[in-house]
Amino acid sequence: MRKTASVLITLLLAVVYTTQAQPTNIDSLKTVWSARTSGDSVRCLASQGLVVYYLSVNIDSALWWSDQEISFAQKTGSPYLLSSAMKDKAIAHQYKGEYEQALALNQEALQMLGESKRDQTLASTILGNIGLTYSDKKETDKAAEYYKKALNIKRILADSIGIARNLNNIGLVYFQSEVFDSALVYFTKTLELSRQLGSDFGEALSLGNIGSVYLNTKQYDKANTYLNQALELKRRINDQRGVNTVLNNLGNTALEQKDYAKARTYYEEALQVGQQVGDKQYLSETYSGLAKTYAGLGEYRLAYEASNNYAIVRDSIMNELNSETFNEMEVRFQTKEKRSPTEQPATHHCQATYPCHRRHSCACSDGRLVSILPQPAASSPEGSRTGRAIGARRSRQVARNRQIEEQFFCQYQP
Repeated sequence: MRKTASVLITLLLAVVYTTQAQPTNIDSLKTVWSARTSGDSVRCLASQGLVVYYLSVNIDSALWWSDQEISFAQKTGSPYLLSSAMKDKAIAHQYKGEYEQALALNQEALQMLGESKRDQTLASTILGNIGLTYSDKKETDKAAEYYKKALNIKRILADSIGIARNLNNIGLVYFQSEVFDSALVYFTKTLELSRQLGSDFGEALSLGNIGSVYLNTKQYDKANTYLNQALELKRRINDQRGVNTVLNNLGNTALEQKDYAKARTYYEEALQVGQQVGDKQYLSETYSGLAKTYAGLGEYRLAYEASNNYAIVRDSIMNELNSETFNEMEVRFQTKEKRSPTEQPATHHCQATYPCHRRHSCACSDGRLVSILPQPAASSPEGSRTGRAIGARRSRQVARNRQIEEQFFCQYQP
C-alpha cells in the first residue's frame, strides 16, 4: 500500500539518538578536556559533550572525539563510562550509515553493564539504538525485538518517558512494515501515556500518527478526526513543523477522497507555513499535492507551476545531498591521519537532520533522544523515516531535534 502523507523529524521516532538539550560551550569543554588537572573521569565527560556537539556539525570530528572519550574511559577503569563511550562512537557510525560497526560497538557496550539502575538505564538506551540500526537496515523484526527489550527495562525502572518513547518506536516499526493494526495499538498506548504525563507535544505527535494509520488504511473520517485534533494541539503549542506535516496529511486525505477544494485549502496553507519553516522536504511534498489538486480542479496552469516548483525543490535537495557526499569523500581522502577536529577542512562542516516527522531517532548521552530522516511524499506518521541515512542530512535532523527536544520526552541523565 502506498503511504500518502508527510514526515516530520521528531523525538519520538523509532529511534533514539541522544543530544544535549542545553547549549554546549565548546571552548569550555575543550579547556576541560585539555587540562591534565581535570582528571580522567571529567575529561571523559568533556569528550562526550564534544561528541554530542560534533554529531550535528561534523561526523568525522564526532568519531575523533569518541575515540578520545573511549581512551579516557579506559583510564578510569569504569565499565559504565567505557560502555557509554562505545555507545557514543556507535552513534557516529550510525549517522554515517556504517551499521555493522555500530552494531558491534553497541553489543560490546552491553556486555560491560551490570544490574544497577544506572547500568540498566544505559542498557535500555543502547538496546533502543540497536533497534534503530536494524530499522535502518530494513530488518524490522529485529528492530521490534530490540525496542521491546528496551521497553521491558523501562517498565522495570518505571520510566514513563522511556516507556512512551519505546511504545512509539515499536509503532513506527509496524507502520513501516504496513502492519497497521499493530501500529495503531502502540500509537494508541503512546497517546494514553502522553496524556497521563501531561505532554501536549507527545499527545499531538500520537494523534498525528494515529491519523496517518487511518489515512493509510483509507478510513478517511477517522483520519480527519485525529489529524484535526493534532492540528489544533500543534497550533496551540506553536509547533510549526508539526502544523506543516499535519496540513499536508489533511491535504492528502482530501485528495484521496477527490475533494479537491478542501485539499487546495490545506495544501495552500501548508505552503505558507512551509515557506516560513524553510524546509525543502516539506515544500516538495506540498507542491506535489498541489500539482495533483490543481489538475483535479482543471486549473492546469497552476498545476504546471506547482509541478515545476516540485521538480526545482527536489533537484535542490538532491544537489545538496550530492554536494555533501562529495565533501565527505574529499575530506576522507585528504585526511590520512587522525587529527583534531579544529584542524579539519571547513568544507566538511555540514549544517545539521530523523528523525521523524524523519520518521525516527538514537541516543548519544544517556537516556536522551535524537532522530531520523524525513521522507519524500508519503503518508507516514510523525517520527518515521525511510531510506539510508546520509551523515550531513542526519546532522540537520539532530539540530532540529535540539529545538524540539525540550518540549517532549527528553530528560538528560548524567
